[in-house]
Amino acid sequence: MWPEHRSQAHDVVLKRLGDAAAVITYKVMSTMGEETQSWYASTAYGRTPDGWRAVLRHETWIC
Repeated sequence: MWPEHRSQAHDVVLKRLGDAAAVITYKVMSTMGEETQSWYASTAYGRTPDGWRAVLRHETWIC
């Protein structure tokens, strides 16, 4: 049986860049069984004719 897996986002910040773009930054804590990992992440979004689309994602592990 697989161990329980859970992820949560904390300290979420949204920064709009005009009407055509936005950046969201956050800290992720992921727990699987007894092991917990954390990292910072940011995702940049751009507005397209079809709606908002992720255009770039960056992650930095917390040591």
